[in-house]
Amino acid sequence: MSELKKIIGERCSANNFIEGVRIAEKDFNEIFELLKLAPSCFNIRHSHYLVITDEEKKNN
Repeated sequence: MSELKKIIGERCSANNFIEGVRIAEKDFNEIFELLKLAPSCFNIRHSHYLVITDEEKKNN
């Protein structure tokens, strides 16, 4: 339980990102699978995720 308390206590929002760092598609897929296990209000799953890897599309 202390590990969970530590994780929750150290949680923060990402405000700055390191330019040029890419996350592998397999890592995103694993993250999205784990998110399915996270609790939600009334167990409703209306989340949609968009991953943009093309710099030109991201800047428009």
